[in-house]
Amino acid sequence: VVAFEDVSERVRIEEELITSQNELEVQVQRRTAQLQERTRQLRALASELTLAEERERQRIARLIHDQLQQMLVAALLNAGMLKHKLRDEAMEHELEHIERMLRDSIKTTRTLTAELSPAVLHQCGLAAALKWLRPWCLEKYGLKVAVDVEEEIDPSNDVSVALFLCVRELLFNAVKYSGVKSAEMRMWRTPEDNMLRIEVSDEGAGFDMEIVRAQEGTTGGFGLFNIRERLELLGGGLATQSTPGNGSRFNLWVPTSSPSSAIGGIETRADGASDNQGQTVASLAVNLSKSAITGGKIRVVVADDHTDVRHGLVRMFQAEPDFEVVGQATDGDEALKLALKLHPNFVIMDLNMPRMDGLKATAAIHHAVPCVQVLGLSTHADDEHRVAMIRAGALDLIHKNDPAPHLLSTLRNLHKPVGCPLRPQNCPDKDCQS
Repeated sequence: VVAFEDVSERVRIEEELITSQNELEVQVQRRTAQLQERTRQLRALASELTLAEERERQRIARLIHDQLQQMLVAALLNAGMLKHKLRDEAMEHELEHIERMLRDSIKTTRTLTAELSPAVLHQCGLAAALKWLRPWCLEKYGLKVAVDVEEEIDPSNDVSVALFLCVRELLFNAVKYSGVKSAEMRMWRTPEDNMLRIEVSDEGAGFDMEIVRAQEGTTGGFGLFNIRERLELLGGGLATQSTPGNGSRFNLWVPTSSPSSAIGGIETRADGASDNQGQTVASLAVNLSKSAITGGKIRVVVADDHTDVRHGLVRMFQAEPDFEVVGQATDGDEALKLALKLHPNFVIMDLNMPRMDGLKATAAIHHAVPCVQVLGLSTHADDEHRVAMIRAGALDLIHKNDPAPHLLSTLRNLHKPVGCPLRPQNCPDKDCQS
């Protein structure tokens, strides 16, 4: 018995199924590639949004610093000089009252600029900015933060800004919800996966993670949901550990590149000069002035980009018989050239200046003419900026808010007319007699 069955339809269906499967695989590959490209675009957009937000914060903070804050400093200098000249006790009392109001106003503007965009983050790097949060949290919220960070970690600007905002928000949450007066924060790098990691923890009230996760994205503010989203778009993430009554622990991680060699988070060349400097240290060194004086008056160069502040400092020095202003500079590049040309005893260096800022200029002067001493002067005279300036070669960094007599006495105490500390064979000026 022979039976025949027509399977043409089944073969046709199987062929169509195979064709459909192949087409589906092609579509899946295409959609996967599109998804990867979209993810890359979203990460780039998140990074650009973070930087755009920070640029606007910086613009407003810079406007307050460069205009309002500097005018207040100039007014404080003028009030101090006027008080010094007067011999009327009642008038001196009124001027002291005006000085106190001006100092309070400067402090208020400093707080505002720090809230908007702390200068230490962009000038000294992420590690210094996280250390800066310790006194900031203590002064603002009464929260003691134990900070342990690896100094050499220097991520890109967008990563630094995002991490700083996340950490500051987590510390604010500790103040708001934990019920404790202390927290811990540490930052380190894991070499096996080249990840930058930050841990923020407290021993406070804790929370139910399921309840918080269910509410994520439904309430306003820069909460855990937004922190996680920002970190994930940067290729990182956020892990949370918390239970009611047992505190909270937050682990943040993002990919990072190798740390760059920098002074205070600002890259410099080996010779201490900036790459866009119009004239090299070597070419300037041959034009050193032979008029350097090792005794007599204290010779200073004043470097500040704000005209009123610079002129106020110049008038203050000119009113003192033992000081002589031998030059004025509006940026770090001019300060370097004047230091090389004039050999002053001191360069009074502002921290925030165009073309070359005070940190780079200090490093360049210290490298080229170490016999010229640099004293930093800034409204951002916090510990992190002070450490960065001293590392760059400055004697110290003092606040523009300090009374004028404090600056004068500091210079007098630091002045040691003992001649050039360099051995003759190492001095860049072979004919220097100091």
